[in-house]
Amino acid sequence: MSEKKITIETAKNGSPTAVCGTARLHSAYSPEKEAGKFLNQIDIEKNKTIIIVGCALGYLDKLINQKYPDKYIISIHPDKILIDNCVNSNKTVKRWSPQYTTGLETFLQSVLPETSVNTLKIIEWQPSLKIWPDFSEKTLSVISSVILQYTGNITTTAVFGRKWIKNLLRNYLSTKYIVIPKKINRAVFLAASGPALQYAIDDIKEHRNKFYLWALPSSAAALAEADIVPDLVISTDPGYWANEHLRYFPEKTPVAMPFSSIPLKNRNTPVLLMYQDIPGEQLLLDKNIWPGIKIQETGTVAAAAVILWSQISTEWPLIICGIDFAWQDLQSHVKPHSFDNYFYSKTSRTNPALSVFWKRAVNGAPEKIKTDKGIIRTGTALRTYRDWFKRNLNNPGIYYYKPGNFYWNHKDVFKHAEKDFLASLPSVTQEKMEFMISENTGIKKEKIKKLIRQWETGIKNISENTDPDNYLSGFAYYIDPGNFISLINAENSRKGFFADRLRSNITLFLNELGAIYG
Repeated sequence: MSEKKITIETAKNGSPTAVCGTARLHSAYSPEKEAGKFLNQIDIEKNKTIIIVGCALGYLDKLINQKYPDKYIISIHPDKILIDNCVNSNKTVKRWSPQYTTGLETFLQSVLPETSVNTLKIIEWQPSLKIWPDFSEKTLSVISSVILQYTGNITTTAVFGRKWIKNLLRNYLSTKYIVIPKKINRAVFLAASGPALQYAIDDIKEHRNKFYLWALPSSAAALAEADIVPDLVISTDPGYWANEHLRYFPEKTPVAMPFSSIPLKNRNTPVLLMYQDIPGEQLLLDKNIWPGIKIQETGTVAAAAVILWSQISTEWPLIICGIDFAWQDLQSHVKPHSFDNYFYSKTSRTNPALSVFWKRAVNGAPEKIKTDKGIIRTGTALRTYRDWFKRNLNNPGIYYYKPGNFYWNHKDVFKHAEKDFLASLPSVTQEKMEFMISENTGIKKEKIKKLIRQWETGIKNISENTDPDNYLSGFAYYIDPGNFISLINAENSRKGFFADRLRSNITLFLNELGAIYG
């Protein structure tokens, strides 16, 4: 962490203390009293989760454990030697240092519950902050990013949670053919919908026999216009627009999807199932009958596609085109695109097309970057998207395909591949996908009814005295995240109020499902 050596010494009262160079991480006299004075200056009474940034030998988290045994503590240490000499042996404290193989963001996502965001307190141990300001700044940036993701997840769940459950049941009932997953032994070309894709169409057609072609739904119109049929489509969107894209593909083109995504219009479309731990998934889907691949939720279909590739690929590369993290001046997507008609429908004599597209660009990508070949636009959302890929999916086997006449460069995220890279790949011998036929409709309907009855029984466990049990918690969170989080974090005197509201909303939803499935 630092070029300065950290040494462990003995304080005047006999307790361990730590020094980095000439700077002290703890008092030379009584580290315990120092931690006590610090804790008395901050208010954590109402906070259930505490993150300590720059935690040294653990005196502060030990004192918090003693004074507030119900607090959940995450300690971020600037160096592993401090963890190795930690004075707090309480195993409930989750610890991390830069020497760990797991990155900080991944660590936080594994130990910080999404439901804890509104009762979270971040504390900085000031001696560490003074010694390692860059470490503190980067740590706070990552914590902020995770909280932003969680906040977005909560908002998304509030909007789509019920639809995810409904989609699960509909997809389970309607899906007939299941693709049996297997390893792929050739390069994969992933077509996304950024402006770069339209410059790569001719290269894709010329070298179509060099790779398996995967497509995101939003690339459908451009590929169909060029008579290019992908080997696999990846779809994760639960809403209407995904099927607007998918209508451009032949119905027998296999689709990789979680059952939370929008149901396919044709039940004969083969499905490569992506498991995402949707509530009810484990009770409905016997993996001997429903083979699939576990893919964690990411909130973006592009990331899901990359993770899917990492799960089933061997040593062959993934070549991405159209994940541009930028607009090409006023153009946000490849042309043609499924949304073109929608945007042009907004035009009129007093609101011409250029005005429509300019307003979108100013709102979606307000920052202009001038290059020697034209203008590129970006913005906060696009940079966040790029940074997420850079932190989480910076795999050495991933390449960004840059067509010769496309002028946006982001080598800081992916290595570049150009036309000669495609030409160097060996030709692909197409292998037929193997399928299984799912359970008959009668069995599926009975399992759905049984699942609904289990949920109806489970809501009785929601009371003012107890938090929802593990079985029901995921389902309750999907149906009513606001009241669920309030129940988890409420004072005991208020739990009954939120439990009643949560129980009432879940009952209404289950009545709706009961009316559909009996």
